[in-house]
Amino acid sequence: MEINGEKIAPWVGINAYKIGEANGEWLANYAKDNSLVGKDDVGLLIMTMDTVSSCVPRGEGEYDKFTELCPDFDTAKIFKADYDGTTDKGNTAAAAVITAHPEIKTWLVTGANEEGCVGAARALESAGLDANACVVGLGAYMAKDEFKKEGGSCMKASAYFSAESVGAGSIQVLLDMINGKEPVLETAVDAVVVTPENYKEIMGKYAE
Repeated sequence: MEINGEKIAPWVGINAYKIGEANGEWLANYAKDNSLVGKDDVGLLIMTMDTVSSCVPRGEGEYDKFTELCPDFDTAKIFKADYDGTTDKGNTAAAAVITAHPEIKTWLVTGANEEGCVGAARALESAGLDANACVVGLGAYMAKDEFKKEGGSCMKASAYFSAESVGAGSIQVLLDMINGKEPVLETAVDAVVVTPENYKEIMGKYAE
């Protein structure tokens, strides 16, 4: 909890902006490695949840890091689709942008949560554009199932953060308070971008 930007109670959660940056960096490297920067038919779609304050920094981090690392990428080809956090609304919002921009043949996609990114993946499949697309999720709790699909998925990666680490941080704060210690006011959990090649190793039992 904050008053005038100062925390007045301990906070434990995910480092939203940094996690967004991790996705932006991964996508930027993917774009550069695959010679997608500077092409007229390549677009970036960021799935946003602007009505949820904790989700806004995720999209901001994605945009900021991607444009920092790909300064030659035409920002006129960066689009946003706002949704309510569900897969269905993510699908509908992404489909509207995809349909409105038939000039874009290769889509790079990331967003505020896993559901929105999976919804966008389904929209790309429906439009017949999934073969060249690259979707990066946020959470990895649905990406793990995309990675297991026979024939693959256009969801190529996802930012994984450990819910266990968030829970452990919360318990540590409580224990410190019970024991009369001054708790850390902010415990922010970072993310690791996982792919089909490394998700089992990094996520452990959560990859099942």
